[in-house]
Amino acid sequence: MTSEPSAIEAASTGQLLRRYRKLAGLTAQELAHEVNSRYPDDAISATVVFNIEAERKTAITIPELAHFAEVPAISPIQLLCDCDQPYLPARSGAFQGRTARQVIEEFTLPREPRNDAPTSVIATVLGLEENLRSILNLGDSMRNMPGGTEPVMNGSAYQLAAIRGRMLTSQIRQLQTADVRLPDKTLDAIRKAWQVLRFFKPDTAIMMPCEGRTA
Repeated sequence: MTSEPSAIEAASTGQLLRRYRKLAGLTAQELAHEVNSRYPDDAISATVVFNIEAERKTAITIPELAHFAEVPAISPIQLLCDCDQPYLPARSGAFQGRTARQVIEEFTLPREPRNDAPTSVIATVLGLEENLRSILNLGDSMRNMPGGTEPVMNGSAYQLAAIRGRMLTSQIRQLQTADVRLPDKTLDAIRKAWQVLRFFKPDTAIMMPCEGRTA
């Protein structure tokens, strides 16, 4: 790693397409065939692929970008900017002058609302999933203690459980207000999380999103 000036430049979308196509072991013809077999309306040919890679075609639609990325199983962002050089500015395209790190940040939903704006539903869901993982990991730690011994939990564990419990209640209420229906897998994780929280505080009330009431 060095901070000295370098002649290295961030790869363009065409160069990135070629990179990931070759990493996937595909010819331009094979890539075009794979895209067309899944999305016939795209009408992608090997010539189109070659023109993009040679930067003779720079106007690429969002569906085309997503469909190209789907074949080698990468994120569309990896075709928008050079994620192997996260701090080099893009040389062309809609994100010219911005680094891959900045572009990724722009495409990432904030965990907290900005400028007093309400948290989006998807951001709340992502926060809920992260919170559930933390609570269930706490439960796993309890169950992995030696059998026949009384778990000795320090104050920080109880404090963490209290914080996570308040977050869970707030997240569920936000999802109820937005009338979000969660999948059975998530609902099951919420039930298990409440069981863990009840170990630390037996009078903890259970609130399920789909029921809209405590139990």
